[in-house]
Formats: sequence, structure tokens, C-alpha cells
Amino acid sequence: MASLWLFSAITLAFAAASASATPQVVDDGLVIEDVTLISPERSSPVPHFSVVIRSGRIAQIAPGLIAGPHATRLNGRDRFLIPGLTS
Repeated sequence: MASLWLFSAITLAFAAASASATPQVVDDGLVIEDVTLISPERSSPVPHFSVVIRSGRIAQIAPGLIAGPHATRLNGRDRFLIPGLTS
């Protein structure tokens, strides 16, 4: 059930992100900037996305998210992120 919820959340986030690529400042949580996303619903990796994590969960996925002064910034350049993959 959690996997289905995560799959739906990622799908909606990709749809919303493609509609608006204006930079947005995120003021809390962990912001992984400029990471390449690997997602099962995409045929190829999606470069230059940002991911916001709050309370251990993905809160937002979009291009152009920027860590504000109260957020923790993690540079994801040349890195890959696969949401939902756990070991």
C-alpha cells in the first residue's frame, strides 16, 4: 500500500513539475538540488530535479527548488536518486 502511495505521489509531482519550472525557495527540510531521478514511470533518467524531504518522507519533487536559509542543502550534481528504493 505504501508503494502505491509513493508511486502516485511521484507521478503527480512529475506532472506538476513539468507545468512550472520557476525557481522556488524551500525554507525547511532537506533539499537535494540538481539530482538525476530514476523513476519506474519514466523511460529514461530525469536530470536536474530537486527533492525536498521532511520528517523522513519525500514532500516535493520539482525542477528549480532552492534551499532557503532554514533548509539543509545537499548538492545532488552527478548523483542519482531512486525514490522508494530501500535496502
